[in-house]
Amino acid sequence: MGILNNRKLAFEISGLKEGRWTIDCIMHVEEEAVSHGRSLLSVGEFEEIRIVRHRTGPTGFTVETEILRETAPKEKKRSVALGGDPDEAPLCQDLNGFYSIEARLSIGKLLRRYLEAENITATELMHVWPYMRRLDDKASQLIGAGVFKVAEAQAKIADISVRDRATILQRFIAQAMARVRDFDYLRRKIPFSLTIWTARCDAWTRRSARTSTILASLASFAIS
Repeated sequence: MGILNNRKLAFEISGLKEGRWTIDCIMHVEEEAVSHGRSLLSVGEFEEIRIVRHRTGPTGFTVETEILRETAPKEKKRSVALGGDPDEAPLCQDLNGFYSIEARLSIGKLLRRYLEAENITATELMHVWPYMRRLDDKASQLIGAGVFKVAEAQAKIADISVRDRATILQRFIAQAMARVRDFDYLRRKIPFSLTIWTARCDAWTRRSARTSTILASLASFAIS
């Protein structure tokens, strides 16, 4: 169970189908819960989903907060359609495999239309937080659809259920998003001064020029 400031966290995912709400599952990482909920929408499992966060304090008192409610899209837009062949996606066993060249090529093919519309590559998407956040905001259900298609293709190879493989892929995505988000936060804390940077570049240029002059003199002396 997730723990934050001595409080236990759980995320209840519910879905609406034919006028009735049912609990699909309970997860303990927010990013994984959101990804799973949206994948349920993308494959038509529910008409609407909601995620409720349960925060339990040391005394046992629990506070419930709805953190997400989304409905399935009525029309599929061509700009966010999947491409490529999910059968070509490598069977990643950990987050490092998720960043392999084979995996990035597969992601590039699956998200080709979206990446072309945004004028970015799969590598840029997976390493730059604003790009990753924009995908989550603008086409989150595309991620869910991609996860389901790849999980469906890999479930037989891994000898597990489609649901279990989808959960593993969602965990990789959540970990990747957390890594890129944390790096972006740390990057913004690094002080940067254009004046200092320019001065250091000028100093480096002067040192390079002096080094070139010395080397040229030594070469001329050796030849003579």
